[in-house]
This record gives sequence, structure tokens and C-alpha cells, in this order.
Amino acid sequence: MSKFWELEEVPLKRHLNPKEKAFEAHFINHTLRLESGRFSVSFPLKDLPDCLGESYTLAKNRLLTLEKRFRKQLDVKLQYINFIREYEELGHLTESTISKPNPSYFLCHHAVFKNSSESTKIRVVFDGSAPTSSGHSINDILMVGPNLQDSLFSILIRARQHKYLLTGDVKKMYRQNRNMQLILWREDESLPIKTLILNTVTYYGMASSSYLSTRCLWQLGEECSDE
Repeated sequence: MSKFWELEEVPLKRHLNPKEKAFEAHFINHTLRLESGRFSVSFPLKDLPDCLGESYTLAKNRLLTLEKRFRKQLDVKLQYINFIREYEELGHLTESTISKPNPSYFLCHHAVFKNSSESTKIRVVFDGSAPTSSGHSINDILMVGPNLQDSLFSILIRARQHKYLLTGDVKKMYRQNRNMQLILWREDESLPIKTLILNTVTYYGMASSSYLSTRCLWQLGEECSDE
């Protein structure tokens, strides 16, 4: 019976614990609104990046393994190339002038396919949990942050208060520290391997991205009126 009543209770307002309060304070103190209207955020690190070891070797081995797959699946290679090119065209990545910055973290990456997607069938996922030579990964030193989304109950009740309901999907929402988001890439095995910098928040594989993007949306709502 107690479980039944717990399920039927109206959700109470959530209070942040000390770690979540620290994340919120970090966001407030390290987030800027650019002239373009976009938010510039900083990774909420709970430890110094010096604890990260060497990650280049693993990232290179993963790339070489990926290229073996490309030899057998040319269609996957083409889609992968197009995905990385789009990143570059949008300014979401640039080539680094230093092949192995220090400190740095090289993200391993692979493809995930979603045939039901109307926009992008292929998605490149970046592995922020791949351990470096010290045993630590970038996700190990990132704060995750609290869940800012309302409960499903609250969302449904609020939706029923209006005559019309609009929903939408923010395209390429999760893409803004630079040397902590490096990848290795080349379009063909005959070319030299390049170090690329991801310039925007990487959702696919980074522990703090969900909070950072949702918190930016919340901040946008605070700064903008309904007019």
C-alpha cells in the first residue's frame, strides 16, 4: 500500500545537494552570452585535468579499427565523412595546430545508426569514458549536474492548461574546453592523421552535456519575455 501512495503523490520540489549546488555555481560563474546569442560554457571539472594520462594511442588504435570497417562498408565511410564535413562547415570543429596538446584528451569515436531519424541516419558518438594511461577518463573528472527537467506529471498538467501545444526538436543542440575534446581523423588511409578540436558541447558521450544544454535553455527562458 505504501508503494501505491508514493506513486500517486504529487512530486515535491527538488532540493539540490552540495555537489549539485557546486555545479550550479560553476555554471553561473563561467557562462557567457555571446553577441551571436549563443552561450559559451566551461566544463565543470571536479578535478584538475593533470590527472588524465596519455589518450592519443587509444584514440589512434580506435581510428585504425574504424578504417578496417570502412574498407568493407564503403557506404558507412561516405556517411561518416559527410558527418565530419558537416561539423566542419558549421564551425563545430577546426584542425588543431598542435598534434598533441598538453594537457589534452582525445575522444575515441564510432558510428551509431538510427534509420527512423528524419534528419540524420548516422550519428558519430564520442567516447568520453575511454580511460587514459592513468586510468582516468574525461567523464571521471566532470560533474554530471542535477536533472533540471520537470517531472512527466508536471509537463502533462501544464500541457492541458492551453488550447494549443507546440513541440519541437533543437537541431544540433549539444555541440561548445577545447583541448579536452580532441579527435583523430582522416578521410582516407593514404592521408596523414589530423588532430581536430571540437568547438562545441559534445552531447554524444560527455557526462556534463545534458545539464549544460538544458541549463542554457532554462537561462534563455529567464532572460527572454513572452513578447
